[in-house]
Amino acid sequence: MKRKSNILVICFIFLVNILLAQSPLDCSTSTVSACAGNPSFPFSTNTSTTSYGAIMDLPGNSTSSISNPSTNPTGINSGCLLSGELNATWVTVNISSSGTLEFNISQLGYTDWAMWPLTASTCANIQNNTLAPITCNWNASSTGGTGIGPVPPGGNPGNFQPGLVVTAGQSFIICVTNFSNVSGIINMAFTGTAGTSCVPFSSTTSQTICPAASATLTATSNLAGASYTWMPGGIISQTISVSPPTTTIYTVTVGGTNTVTSTYTTNVSTSTVTVLPNPTITLTSNSMVCPNGTINLYTSPGFTNYVWSGPPAYTQTTTLTTVSRPSANAGMAGTYTIIGRTAQGCTATATTTVGLIPVSSVTTIPTFSVCQGGGIFLTSTTSVTPTSYSWFGPLGFSSPVQNPTVTIAALPMHSGTYSITTSYTSGTTTCIYGGSTIVNVIPAIPASLPAMPTVCNNGTINLTAPVGGTSYSWGGPNSFTSSLQSPNVTNAA
Repeated sequence: MKRKSNILVICFIFLVNILLAQSPLDCSTSTVSACAGNPSFPFSTNTSTTSYGAIMDLPGNSTSSISNPSTNPTGINSGCLLSGELNATWVTVNISSSGTLEFNISQLGYTDWAMWPLTASTCANIQNNTLAPITCNWNASSTGGTGIGPVPPGGNPGNFQPGLVVTAGQSFIICVTNFSNVSGIINMAFTGTAGTSCVPFSSTTSQTICPAASATLTATSNLAGASYTWMPGGIISQTISVSPPTTTIYTVTVGGTNTVTSTYTTNVSTSTVTVLPNPTITLTSNSMVCPNGTINLYTSPGFTNYVWSGPPAYTQTTTLTTVSRPSANAGMAGTYTIIGRTAQGCTATATTTVGLIPVSSVTTIPTFSVCQGGGIFLTSTTSVTPTSYSWFGPLGFSSPVQNPTVTIAALPMHSGTYSITTSYTSGTTTCIYGGSTIVNVIPAIPASLPAMPTVCNNGTINLTAPVGGTSYSWGGPNSFTSSLQSPNVTNAA
């Protein structure tokens, strides 16, 4: 059973750098370094003249304790040190690359620990009971190691907390206790994917942007009171916004105090703003289209999506390189725009103009009749002059003129339907409109007059015309006229 009276607390301050030193001082001065690898450091009894932790930095556990809570902040196993600091040693580590931080501390009896983030005010905040740890462990057993990460073979799950996800530039602090009050060498092994460094760390992140876009660059550092100067530009700020026309390397000089050595330190870090090539896109169409035809639009491949727009209020977003608009009318003619977006978010724009071919319906005389022997004259009218005319009719008739003459001496065989097509051509597109005329050639009626008998002077002449005429018109000597089929001429002389 663990006793509360003999707990030796070793506090580890993790920056991206682990500095080793032994001192009877406390959090702000007594450190352990692991720059050369996994550190080893002596565990001393609380009666040793070189024991650590001459000053009590950590408060004893109570329901109101913030820096040393009785409830584990990561929710696994027991709380933190559960008593005040005793014989403390301090370790600093700087995180140089993001990942999961894991470590395993060998045990000389019960070796409890607690871990806090490190800033210039960390030690004072711990002592004032205002800074909560981010993870800790009060050992369940005195053997098998303790720490964060996977439980090693032979280890006790009650001695290990989950690995900690960390970011480059962060710093941390832990406390481990010599609860069993024994002397010996403690070994500490770092695992996980996070990288560590022996110097205070400063970093920036490179970015990739589209042409004319802006990039926001932010420097991070675990130097206390850090100041940041960016070049090119000479801007003094932790964060800058830049919009270079071409790929540019930015350098930030960071100056501040190393919280472990209390010395002024300067770090230089670079980041690259890569400016992607300006994407280009094309937009073509079938340009001039017939009324009620289909407008076809074509664009370049290689973009993740396309936004199409045009008159009168047309818009469509697709991943396709071709779209169509059927039933074209005058309101759909005009300028069309395509906006292509790349996988990186860059855009390119192109336009094209779509026109409607001017056309007209064709008007003809629907039907007319002509007597045999008369002329057949065809007519057509349009409000827009066609590119070409084409007439076809009976007996192989054809003509490329607007108003052709079929014949000037019509015969019944010329009767029938005469059709016209008018063509409106623009480029490779032709619009065709048509009409027709029915022509009826009336056959001539055979007619002959009977021989006239001899008539006495002052007698009557009886005239007779063939039956079947729709009208008759007689003429003779002495201005004789008549519209009757069979008139009589009296008092013939």
